[in-house]
Amino acid sequence: MVKPIDEGESGRAKLSAEESLKRMQEFGSKNVSRKENFMTARKPKPLYHRLVVVADPKITIWLVDDCWHPVQKAIGTLDTSVQHGRYFIEMGANGPKGVAYPIELFSDLRVTQDLLEVGPACQRQAPKLLDE
Repeated sequence: MVKPIDEGESGRAKLSAEESLKRMQEFGSKNVSRKENFMTARKPKPLYHRLVVVADPKITIWLVDDCWHPVQKAIGTLDTSVQHGRYFIEMGANGPKGVAYPIELFSDLRVTQDLLEVGPACQRQAPKLLDE
């Protein structure tokens, strides 16, 4: 057992070299697992989901994010991987405008043009600009 720390006039602890070594060893043995966890902890990688949108081979498909910014464009089939969240699918040759089909992406998703057109739709909005 290690003696309590004796503080001198300066307020600093007075420990002999032997007592100091014992305290360091006790401190180290108590925190070994915490150190190991700290050393091996990594930030989780972002989770991506596969999104496949199949449409008429001549149709241009636009993937638009929840702030109405175009993310990706494809003709006929859009096959991509994106992070989970809310997106909009738009179809048309002249770029994203007109009708948009909202989707919530929480896992891999494969959807056809027919299923999108039967589901909910909304009007295209102007892109939201972020404050600088």
